[in-house]
Amino acid sequence: MALYNLARALNFNKKPEEALAILQTAENLRGEHGDILFQKALALRGLGDLEGAQAQYEAALALDPGFEDALNNLGNLVFTRGDPARAISLWGRLLDLNPGRATSFLPIVDRKAPFAARVTEEFRLRVLRLSGTKTGV
Repeated sequence: MALYNLARALNFNKKPEEALAILQTAENLRGEHGDILFQKALALRGLGDLEGAQAQYEAALALDPGFEDALNNLGNLVFTRGDPARAISLWGRLLDLNPGRATSFLPIVDRKAPFAARVTEEFRLRVLRLSGTKTGV
């Protein structure tokens, strides 16, 4: 656990190379674990390795399909990489688990947002309903 916490701090302080080295040691000692894979994904994304980050998020979800932060971050990643349908599917799973996170999607579903056209109307309305926001946004 100490190695994991150190790696989290390194990621937070934008030291992804160091975090990856610590996480590899933690994984060697503990084996695959969703939290370790999630932190590896953050480090890889920090290094600009989007494919590697995506693979780590997916591995974390394979171990724990209800890992909310992995669902959210993988959704964000695939959205920015041009796969909004998959992102909406992942975010939908997240909202199934925790409807309270709907407010975090309000900036994405706002019709004035530059990427709003990439969000389905069904997802937009679901976010607005769950967040208690009027549908005129």
